[in-house]
Amino acid sequence: MRALLACLLAAFAGPAFADMTAVYEGPAPNSKTMVETAANGDFRADLWGNPGAYILSLGGKSYLIMTTSKGVVVDGAEDLGAAFAIVAERRWSADAKATIKKTAEALTSMPLSKGDDLLVRGRKGTPYYLAATRPPNIPHEFPGVPPLIVISSDPDLAAIGKAVAREAAISDGLIGSFAEPRAFVQVEAILQSGAPIAFFGAELTTVSRDPISPSRFALPAPPESREDIIKRIDATATSGSIKAF
Repeated sequence: MRALLACLLAAFAGPAFADMTAVYEGPAPNSKTMVETAANGDFRADLWGNPGAYILSLGGKSYLIMTTSKGVVVDGAEDLGAAFAIVAERRWSADAKATIKKTAEALTSMPLSKGDDLLVRGRKGTPYYLAATRPPNIPHEFPGVPPLIVISSDPDLAAIGKAVAREAAISDGLIGSFAEPRAFVQVEAILQSGAPIAFFGAELTTVSRDPISPSRFALPAPPESREDIIKRIDATATSGSIKAF
């Protein structure tokens, strides 16, 4: 009886509890981003726009892994965000701080408008547009204007949605502690509602449920201490530029 019950539970669990790999592709050549989720909730996601860098979330704790000229660097996301804020406070000029804060406030106040459902590579989703691009007197259609984000409510993609939302929150958090209010709070809220099938010009192209090697979710090196992170990024920081790696 227990064996039968286990089989029934496994049958009804579906792909939400299985490994999953999603690939997003942008319009530029070779612009692929991969998001991998494990059955236990861990995930690995390429850092958008940063080849050779990715985020690992293991047991709820997140890390940024970066390839540098000196090898692979592993930083805890919270430590990196805190270190970034400390160095910014120390290095940025008053003008640079004011510019960052103003930009963050502008992004936060920029409303997104919800459109009618559409198809992206055969998958249905709800589009969100920058309100500034919406033609006047056309509340639900945006002819010729690409959406900023398209969200699918397909439960089979829920794990991918959670991973992308967490990745966006981590990326935002790198400057969020310094430039309040948080810059992409609206985007994060939208990403929490489902899985993006289009995201800032990239589209979901393939989804695989093949098993993923556990080695893909292993830290490639011990994490740096917060003090070491501060020393590393402070070494190249200027009054107008701070780089995490």
